[in-house]
Order: sequence, then structure tokens, then C-alpha cells
Amino acid sequence: MTSHATPTDRPFRVGLVTPSANPSFENEVIDLLPLGMAAHTARLPEHIGLDLRARLESYVDDLPDTVRGFGALPLRRVFVGCTGSSYGLGPGGDARWSAEASAITGVPVTTAAGAVKSLLTALSRTRLLLVSPYPEWLTAMCVEHWKNEGFSVAAADRLRGEVSVYERSPADVHEAVTHVAAGYPEDDGRTAVVVTGTGVRSLCALDAAVWRTGLPLLSSNVAVAWAAANAAGLGDALSQSSSAALRRLHTLTRKGRT
Repeated sequence: MTSHATPTDRPFRVGLVTPSANPSFENEVIDLLPLGMAAHTARLPEHIGLDLRARLESYVDDLPDTVRGFGALPLRRVFVGCTGSSYGLGPGGDARWSAEASAITGVPVTTAAGAVKSLLTALSRTRLLLVSPYPEWLTAMCVEHWKNEGFSVAAADRLRGEVSVYERSPADVHEAVTHVAAGYPEDDGRTAVVVTGTGVRSLCALDAAVWRTGLPLLSSNVAVAWAAANAAGLGDALSQSSSAALRRLHTLTRKGRT
């Protein structure tokens, strides 16, 4: 457990659920949470012998028991760091998955894909430039998911090479983000760059690229941190975030409310 509050505080506790081998989700999210929050993590089952597609499908049914594994921890919300499982659920499927898991466990559950959608809605962005660390088939499912959610996808740039999402380097992400955003030195008010996947290390790449474009840059992990802070009523603290990308996102969402 990692806490950003002093021992005498009563922090807003969130649970982070992620696949067993994901090296990035909890680290990036926890680094971005403001003071007054605490995060606790749990791993989905490993499912040795299943291929990636089958594992992603299995995680959907595994989620309630994994959330129950937190036991008596007084969690205020659980965030699920596995966007790939959301993509195969069809129109409206991600929202149903969250709602069903919430009803079964008694704890509000938000998926990473749901957090991305909430952030894009707060930004009033409807046109996406996707950066994908996935294989081709999962990238296609990702594109279809966002179209089903009511967004247009202007580009879906896959990272080069056929390696695991967990083995992607921040340099690869930075190169792809810079490439897709190159045509947008100024913000057009409707487009956003989204790095898909919770397992790819993307935070430092977003922070390095934020100065090269006027567009909002976000990832699944950044969106979860944004959603968690706002669920805790601590959204304004994001103006002091160590992440330049998250500070810009916070500023843009606040502008949308004025």
C-alpha cells in the first residue's frame, strides 16, 4: 500500500486492479495521486496457458472475486487497469461491466477505459489520435471500441515491432506521440492524443511531448489518476501535479466549466 497522506489522516482509499504481469499501471497512477489519497493494489489471475485474447476475456469474469480479495479495506472506489478487456465487450459493454461489478461487490468500480471516456468528455474532445502498443488485432478492437463510444478516430498509430506491451519503451511512445501530434502545433478544440493500454510506460513520454503540441495528451493511467482525484474531491490539487501532461489536462477541463 502506498499513501500520500500523513498517518493521522483518513485518506480517500482506492483499489487498483491489474493483470498479474502489468509493470506500469499502479506505479504511474500512484505517482500522480494527490495528498489525501491512498492506493491499494490487487492482481487478476495469471491464467497460465491461455493466449492474450482468452486472458482478456477471462478477466471480465475474474473481476468481482479480485475486488473481494481486498477484504475489509474501506475502499471508496476501485479502478480496473485492463483496457483490453473492455474492448471486446461491444457497444455499451464496458459500462455494463463496471455496473455489474459494482453491484456484485458493493464498491463503485470504474474501468480504465471508462476513466478515459470521462476525461475526454470533460475535455469536450470527440476526435482521437490513438497511439497503440497492441498487436494489430487488438488495435482494431480498440478503434472499434472508441467508435462505438461515439468518438471518431482520425489515426491509430501502432508502435513499431511485435513485442509485448509490457516491453515497450518510453522512447517508443514518445516517438509515436510526437509523430501523430506533429500536424497540430495549436489546439483545434476537438482532438486529443490517447496512448492506449495501462501496461505501457507512457507518463514520461507524455510529459516530454506536451511542449511539442497544443493538443491534450493522455493515457489510460493518467485518466485513472484524474478520475480518482476527482472522485475524492481533490481535482483542484492536480494543478500542482508533477506531470506537465496532467496539469494541462486539469487546466483544459476547468476551462470547459467556465
